[in-house]
Amino acid sequence: MKEKNRPAVAAAIVLAALLGVGCGDPTIDTSSDQAFAKSLGKIYKSVPEAEQEAFRDYLYLTMEGKVSSLSSLDGERRKVPSYEEIVKVYATVKALGRDKDLELLRNINGLTKSGIVSNGRAILKADLEERQARLGEEIAKQEKIIAECVALAEDRAKVGIEMSDKVEAVQAKRPEDAGKAGAFEIAVAIENGSSRHLRNIKSGGLTITDTKGNTAGGTISFYDFETETGEKLFQEGHKSLGVKPGETVRGKLVARITPSSLFPYPPDKALKYEIRGDEKAVPVLDDENGFDKFRESEARDRLARGREEMEAVQLELAKLSDSEDKPGAEK
Repeated sequence: MKEKNRPAVAAAIVLAALLGVGCGDPTIDTSSDQAFAKSLGKIYKSVPEAEQEAFRDYLYLTMEGKVSSLSSLDGERRKVPSYEEIVKVYATVKALGRDKDLELLRNINGLTKSGIVSNGRAILKADLEERQARLGEEIAKQEKIIAECVALAEDRAKVGIEMSDKVEAVQAKRPEDAGKAGAFEIAVAIENGSSRHLRNIKSGGLTITDTKGNTAGGTISFYDFETETGEKLFQEGHKSLGVKPGETVRGKLVARITPSSLFPYPPDKALKYEIRGDEKAVPVLDDENGFDKFRESEARDRLARGREEMEAVQLELAKLSDSEDKPGAEK
């Protein structure tokens, strides 16, 4: 190359570089309110109408740098702001003047359309994957609770509680107690065929009827159960001896009532009784918190909701992946 042509070539290179900058993809300019609205408008017009909602979504995700309003288990979807709402963000942020608010503008300043789309997609994908992992843990947790409740119910079914259908009145120890309170013995046999320690037995209220059809209400508690050797097996808290796995015990249970004038004490000896309510004699085993029915119902409800949201998250991830693989998709 001749020396006299070098200045001309250098000038041509500089001019080409300047022209290249001018012809590049438009970028977001957050230097002023007007510059922001103008630069955003220019980019937004180049987005096909069918893709504008997704673009606004990616733009706002890029501004915030995260998904801020998408819950983990209730299945709510985030709201995509309108174009007008995004334009108003500039004035709102400037009015607040806080650094954390100004960060919204710094996050998008200088970005092209493709930069906004790729950033937004990355943020959304990371959030969906994090939610997918969290939901997986929640689903596994609820499945474990359900399995524990099912195993507990199976073990409880192996406990046999046989209560005599006859009741024997126990005389009042003091004459002054006659007609005020009554006690009745029920023969009971308990067989613990489960693999767990039988800690207690729950039961409901009691109705006792004499041969003349007179009735009286009372209570029945296995805390009053005594073995044939006079040992009390069921006590509150850790004092309870209970019944060991594979063990069978026999004894008596004392039911207490408060007789009225229609049910004098002592009544006829030929009596019958009925335990009221659903809990006629429910075993309470070790590792049981007493609310297993509620726990299982709640766990099944949570599991159904978790699986439903997991399906929605996986569908959204698939759509996101599919949009990235389409020809001409922004990278």
